[in-house]
Amino acid sequence: MDERTANLALRAMAHRMPHADVDALTPVVTRAWSTSYGGSPPWVAAMRAVVDVTYGRGYRHGAAAGRDFTAGYVIREAVATRDRLTAAGNALPVAVRIMDTIAQAATVASRTPPTVRSPGPSRADYDVALGDYNDESQPGRAAAAARTGWSHGRAQGHADAAWSLIATIRQAVTREVGELVLRRVEVEGRSAREWLNQLDAKARYSAEAVEVSSIRSTQSVIHDFSVPDIAAAARRQAAAGTVLTAAQLASQDQAPGASATSAGLGASHPRPSGTTSTTSTTRRRR
Repeated sequence: MDERTANLALRAMAHRMPHADVDALTPVVTRAWSTSYGGSPPWVAAMRAVVDVTYGRGYRHGAAAGRDFTAGYVIREAVATRDRLTAAGNALPVAVRIMDTIAQAATVASRTPPTVRSPGPSRADYDVALGDYNDESQPGRAAAAARTGWSHGRAQGHADAAWSLIATIRQAVTREVGELVLRRVEVEGRSAREWLNQLDAKARYSAEAVEVSSIRSTQSVIHDFSVPDIAAAARRQAAAGTVLTAAQLASQDQAPGASATSAGLGASHPRPSGTTSTTSTTRRRR
C-alpha cells in the first residue's frame, strides 16, 4: 500500500476522525501497515500496528485540548464568582483572594505541557478496530484502524488532562491559601472547599461532554484571569442554585455554532485534592 492510496482512504474516513491531520498521519499509517502486514489472517497484525501508532498521537492532541478547555472553564468560573462577590459589596477579602488564586493557578497550569502519559491502546481498542470497517481492502482496513487509534486516544488524553489539571489547581490553591481557610471561608453559601469541589466536578463533566460530542475545539480558551467573561457570568447567575447536567454544561462552553448532543453521562465524585494520578476511572484496561 503506497502513501497516495492510504491518503485517499484516510480522507474518506476523516469525518470520523475529528481534529486529525490526515496528511501528517498518512506516512505514519503507511509505514506501520507495510512493516506489519502478513501472517494469518494477514491484516490483523497490521491493523494493530496502525492502532498503536495513531493512538499515541491522538492522545497527545487530546491532552493538549483537554488542558486548554478545562483551564478556560476554571478561569471563567473563578472570575465570574469573584466579580459577583465584589459586586455584592459584603464579601470577605479572603474569599475574593481565593477566587483570584484559583484563576491564577489555572492560568499557570495551562502554560505547561499536560503531565499525563499515554497508557496505549487496550484489547478493546483493537477489537473495535478489527470490527469497524466496511471496506475490506488494505487501505480501508488501515483507515479503520487509524480512526480507532486516533479517536480513542484523543478521548482518553482529553479526559486524563482534565483530571491532571484540576488536581494541579487544587494542590496549588491549597498550598497558597491553606486547607483550614478553604474549610472556614464561605463562598456563595458554602465553604470555599465545597465550592472548589463543585468546580472540579463541573469542569470535568463539561470537558467530557464536549469531547464525547465531538465539538470542535477552539485554539485556546485561555484569557488573562483578571478579565471577566461577562456573558458566562450572566449565564451562571441566571442558573444559580441549580445542578447542571453534562449536556447543559457543554452547551454553555462549546465552540461557537456547535451543538452538544451528549446525554446521560454518569456522575462521579471529585478526585481528592492530593491525587496526582492521571488515568481516567473509565479506562478499560487489558
